[in-house]
Amino acid sequence: MSGSQTYATEQSDQRADQSSSVSNGRDSESVAFTTAMRALFHPKRIAVVGATPRPGFANNIHGGIIRGGYEGEIIGVTPRHQEVLGAVCYPTIDAIPGG
Repeated sequence: MSGSQTYATEQSDQRADQSSSVSNGRDSESVAFTTAMRALFHPKRIAVVGATPRPGFANNIHGGIIRGGYEGEIIGVTPRHQEVLGAVCYPTIDAIPGG
């Protein structure tokens, strides 16, 4: 092989290595993005801060989550109630087990 052929082969090998590392970087970014979006749009549990049995904003949100068919865990956060709309309540977010 002549010197110019060797150089061309080395260059194409380097490009292949660079493109695979770039695509692997993109793949891991894509996986991270997909994981983040799944957690945002399909959470395993939701905390309703200010949960209350009285009609109003928090009660409407809480009821809408239930009526919408959310299948995950709903946790109420309020120091005033032990349970709201079937959800166990905790006095603060820090008091929720598993944080």
